[in-house]
Amino acid sequence: VKNHINRIFAKLHAPNRSAAIATWLGTNPSSSPRTAPR
Repeated sequence: VKNHINRIFAKLHAPNRSAAIATWLGTNPSSSPRTAPR
């Protein structure tokens, strides 16, 4: 699972999960942090 996640990060050019989610959502990862609704 970890290898699969790391390959997704590489495709998104994201160093971590937060940056990958920000890229997927089309937002700037350096903008003010917000929590997603659950």
